[in-house]
Amino acid sequence: MNPRLDGMGGVYCEDVDIAEPVDASTTATPGARPWILDRDLAERLWTVTENLTNVRLPG
Repeated sequence: MNPRLDGMGGVYCEDVDIAEPVDASTTATPGARPWILDRDLAERLWTVTENLTNVRLPG
């Protein structure tokens, strides 16, 4: 386990490292676009996915 992850919640990783946030308009890679770090958007996606699949996971 990487000690840089101690005490951190979920992070977006790429190329065996923590991805750096980048502006949504960038076309360059690598980088974490704002929408993948948006907790509200993630919760909405989770709800839509549960509704579409009829699968409910605890939590």
